[in-house]
Amino acid sequence: MPRGVQTARVVGCGMTSLGKLGRPASELMQDALEGALAASGMKLRDIDGLVAVPSLSDPHFMEAHYLATRVGLLPSRGVKVKTIDTGGAGPVSGLLLAARMVLHERCNAVAVVAGDAVASMGTEEFLRRADRGCRDPSGSLPSPCIPNGY
Repeated sequence: MPRGVQTARVVGCGMTSLGKLGRPASELMQDALEGALAASGMKLRDIDGLVAVPSLSDPHFMEAHYLATRVGLLPSRGVKVKTIDTGGAGPVSGLLLAARMVLHERCNAVAVVAGDAVASMGTEEFLRRADRGCRDPSGSLPSPCIPNGY
């Protein structure tokens, strides 16, 4: 794509089915990315940036690198990938980061991918994983930590 993009725009959206699908979040994210590309009329090779929001049910170290490698964006020169983890605000934070990548980091097309499969997890496992990142050392914050911390 030629450089000259001055405005960040959403040009495609992809979704998967919701519910207990028995599939890992990384597969759901890949399906959503493929759907967004199809909706926009773009091809994977048109993407020079990827922002990924890590999942709770299927976490990977450096989620964007993991997903970009899985779909074939990496290894490739000139592709920027970033993982952003801001909890429930992840998709919106990802859109803001993608806009910055277009406006200030010379990216032409940035995909933002988020997904999870928490419906396939039991309540106890969900709470254990959700609490893992925010349990305070003194133990004064009861489970679930996140809503009790607000």
